[in-house]
Amino acid sequence: MSALEGISTRSKICLFCATIIMMTFFVFKTLVVFRYIHHSTFTHYFEWLSVIAFMPPFFVVVREFLYKKKKVTEELDKQINDFKRFEDFVNTAAIVTKADNRAKITYVNKKFEDVAGWKLEEVETMLL
Repeated sequence: MSALEGISTRSKICLFCATIIMMTFFVFKTLVVFRYIHHSTFTHYFEWLSVIAFMPPFFVVVREFLYKKKKVTEELDKQINDFKRFEDFVNTAAIVTKADNRAKITYVNKKFEDVAGWKLEEVETMLL
């Protein structure tokens, strides 16, 4: 699975541009720090412009990420609601019990308790 899978072409281009800008900034700043290039008005403007130029493509990518995250969250919420509705239906329409691998009952639903008249604690102590 690729790290760029599911990302739009626009965001891939923006990531590429942001990477080039930051790499250029890093190389330029490294040359200034190690005094291969002297501080000047040009270096200050270049650094400032690098940061400013980095922001738009960065925000495009962040915006897409947040939008996709919102969509995934909405879909998961919908699936959780569907599951809860299904679970409510099953609990009202069917008797449900769950047993472990030794056939000991570990769960009973409300419908089982209503029909059988036994709660889980009572069923757990019964020898079946």
